[in-house]
Amino acid sequence: MNDLGIVIKQLIRKQKLTGQEVAKQIGITPPNLSQIINGHAKPRQGTFTKLCQVLGNDKKDEKLLVDAFLRVKEGAPEAEPMDPEDYKNAEIERAERFLEVKSQSIAFKRSVARELAAGGASYQQDYCEGIYVTDFLVEQDGKRIALECKFNVQRDFDKTTTITTLLKEQFKCDEIYIVVPFLEANPNSPKQAGVLELRDLLSVLQ
Repeated sequence: MNDLGIVIKQLIRKQKLTGQEVAKQIGITPPNLSQIINGHAKPRQGTFTKLCQVLGNDKKDEKLLVDAFLRVKEGAPEAEPMDPEDYKNAEIERAERFLEVKSQSIAFKRSVARELAAGGASYQQDYCEGIYVTDFLVEQDGKRIALECKFNVQRDFDKTTTITTLLKEQFKCDEIYIVVPFLEANPNSPKQAGVLELRDLLSVLQ
């Protein structure tokens, strides 16, 4: 990020705007604005003029923008405007990918619930205390066991293991497990403690 990107971010926060709102007001797409903020490109003159109109509420803020703009390296490429229709289609594709993963995660969570019900386990789904929430809290034979469902094991797995540490302490659990579809799909370690396949779930509850 260069000086111009830093100033733009500061003024966006100062005016309590979002990047999307600013991009819309100056007539570019959010990815175009992100290119400028991250220093990957400099704004075209027309774009910069509109940027000053939106963010330069007073002479001081406008001067900050102009000074920062003048410090952008001469050789920096100008931001190529993305076609709004292409941007719209890219956003639709990204949203559909997210919805596909979300639907798979929900389906997997339902599979875990069916497995627990089939085994006669007493459980609470989406159990929470304040900001802490776990997918399933099982109370059986005087034990408290929390279950975190992880369908997409290749995404943020380290974060999930950190969360389990917090949840075990918060909920005072005897055990906590990350339930995955298949152990071999876990890129970190197939034999990692606390990670088990769905098919092995009931065996650890007995």
